Amino acid sequence: MATSGCSPLASDVVSAPWMQGLLASNDAPSPTQLTTVAEALHPLRNHLARLDADVLLAELVLVQLQRSRKAVLQAIEPLEVVRHPMRIVPDDILALIFEFCAPWCRLDDISEASFPPLSSLNRTQAPWSLSQVCRNWRALALSLPQLWATCCVRRLDPWTDMDAVRRRIQRMLDRSSSWPRRLFIDFGQAGNVRFLQWALGVSPGWSCIRAYAGSDVLHEAFHRRPLPELRRLALWGRISHTEIDAPGLYHFKQDYRHYAHGGPEVQWDRITRYESEKSHPDCLYRLTSVKELAVKFRTEFLQEAERARTGASVVPTVLGSVSVLRITEPEDRRESSLSAIAFMFEQFAFPVLRTFVFHCSQSVRLAGIPSLPHTLENLSLSYELGMDVDAVYGLLQRASTVRALHLRGNGGSEVVRRMAANPSTLPMLYDLRVTEQWIRSWGRPLADLVDSRIKGCALRKLAIFVPSSAGEEGNKIDRILWGHIRDSGVQVTYHPNEEHKF
Repeated sequence: MATSGCSPLASDVVSAPWMQGLLASNDAPSPTQLTTVAEALHPLRNHLARLDADVLLAELVLVQLQRSRKAVLQAIEPLEVVRHPMRIVPDDILALIFEFCAPWCRLDDISEASFPPLSSLNRTQAPWSLSQVCRNWRALALSLPQLWATCCVRRLDPWTDMDAVRRRIQRMLDRSSSWPRRLFIDFGQAGNVRFLQWALGVSPGWSCIRAYAGSDVLHEAFHRRPLPELRRLALWGRISHTEIDAPGLYHFKQDYRHYAHGGPEVQWDRITRYESEKSHPDCLYRLTSVKELAVKFRTEFLQEAERARTGASVVPTVLGSVSVLRITEPEDRRESSLSAIAFMFEQFAFPVLRTFVFHCSQSVRLAGIPSLPHTLENLSLSYELGMDVDAVYGLLQRASTVRALHLRGNGGSEVVRRMAANPSTLPMLYDLRVTEQWIRSWGRPLADLVDSRIKGCALRKLAIFVPSSAGEEGNKIDRILWGHIRDSGVQVTYHPNEEHKF
C-alpha cells in the first residue's frame, strides 16, 4: 500500500522562490524551470496512481464488510424477536394494556368524552387493530367482551355502504357477549331512520345510548320501542311527543328541547340523575327521586321567566333527594333576564344538598339566593370573567357548613383576603381549591388565610391550579406561602394540568 505525502523534490520545487513568483503572476516559465517541474510531476503522478489502487481495494473490502454485517443483522433479528419481552407478558397484564388502548371500555357514562374519539368502524383503531397483530393477540382480544361493547358511529358519508356498517356492528355485538353495551350515534340534523331503528332493534340490551339526530329521526326510532336494559340515555335534538319505554332508566340528559310540553316522556319519578343543556325546565318539577341535577337554560327562557315574575312569594317545589346541583349560566345572558341561579333557588328547595357547583361566563349577582341548606359541604364558584366580590363573599358568610370551597375568576383573591380578615367566615373550611391564570395576586391573601387559621380552624388542604401558560408564577406562590405553612400542617399541592372542582 502506498504511503501518504509527496517526494522531497516536489516539496523543494513548490517552496522555491521562483515557483512562488510564477504562482503569484502570469509570467512564462523558462525552459529550465519547465524541466524541473516535469521532473517533480512524474513521481507525484505515479504516487497518485498507487493511491487510487489502494482506494479501490479498500472500497472492495468495505463492500464485503457491509455484506457481512447485513448477514449478521439478519441472523440476529429472528433471535431477538423470539426473546422479545412482549412474548412472555402474562395475558392478564396484556389485557390491561389492551384496555388502556381502548379506555372507554371501562367507562359507564353518557358524556361524549366517554366514547371513542373516532368511529368504531375504523379498522385502524382499537380494538380492531389489536386483533390484527398475531393469533395470540387476536385470541386474547376476542376473549375480552368489554373491548367490543362500546359502538360509536359518527357522521357517515352519503355513499357509505350501510350493509357493511351493520355487519361490523353485529360483529362487535357478538364479541361483546353479555357485557353491558353502549351506543353513540351522531347523524347531525340529518339521519338515517332505518339504520337507527335497526341499531336499537338488533340489540335490545343497550345499557347506555347517546344519540344526535333530527327530531323526526329520534321520534321514529325511540317512540314506544322497548329498551328493557337501558340505564343511561342522552338525546340531542328537538324531539317531541316521544314515549321512551325504558323502565330501568335512571340517568337522562336532553339537549336543545326549547319548549314546554310535548318533549320526550320517560318515567320521571325513577330518574336519579338528570342533565339539561338549553332545554325547558318543565320536567324538573316531576323529578321526585333525582339525586344529581345539572342545568343550563336558554337565555330566551330566562327572559320569559323574568317577565312572568309578579313579585308575589313563590312556594318552592321541594326536591328532597338532590345532593349534587350544577348550574351553568348561559353565555349570552342579558342583564334584563333572570339568572339561572336565582330561578332555581326561587322555584326549588334542596333540603339535603351536599355539593353545589356554579359556573358563569359573566358576572352574576348571587344575592337572589335566600339561603343555602345547612347540609351543604362542597361549594364551587367559577367565573370566566370577574366575579361580584360583595355577592360572593355575602354568600360565603351564609354558608357556614361548607368544608370544601373552589374559587375561580378575577376577584377571587379579594374574597380570600376578606376570609382571612374574618375567620368566622366558613368556620368549618377544611379544603380550599383555587383556579387562577394570573396567580401572583393570590399570594398574600392565601398566606394570610393560612396564617389566620392555623390556631383555631380546620383548614388542612390547599390545592392551586395554575395553567402552564402562567410560567413561573406558581413558584412565587410557593415561596410566599412556605414560611407561613411549614409548621401549620396545611398540605399544599399544585396542579398544572388538572382543575379540581367537585
